[in-house]
Amino acid sequence: MAPPECANRLTGRRQQALETLLRAPSVAAASQASGISLRALWRYLEEPAFKAALRTRRSASLQRAESLLASASGTAVARLLKLADSANEWVALTATRALLELAPRYAEVGDVLDRLAALEAGSSAPQAARPPGRPVPFRAVPRRQA
Repeated sequence: MAPPECANRLTGRRQQALETLLRAPSVAAASQASGISLRALWRYLEEPAFKAALRTRRSASLQRAESLLASASGTAVARLLKLADSANEWVALTATRALLELAPRYAEVGDVLDRLAALEAGSSAPQAARPPGRPVPFRAVPRRQA
């Protein structure tokens, strides 16, 4: 995948810093790996263009990882189902336990995503009807008596 447009506008040293920050577990490790001073990396991280490029590249990287995990999850579940039928009771028990732990989590994530979508849909409608420049009304919540 080609680097995003904002990353192309970075100088060679900033581009090197960006690539190293994407691979390194910390800013200090990126500094050591790239030979760019820690102070310079922190200064780059304060620049809007650099921050935007880093955010864009990290987001693209996470989307690729998410796609890989999603495509592998079907295979993983199929394997767990096979292992749940194993003649070895310990293997079968472990696989069954994993399936029983993962199923509710999967359903819970789906419910949370549905609720979030409903909230986002509900919150965007009233704001669109409000005239531009008019603040959102504040509703104070009464404090509970101790």
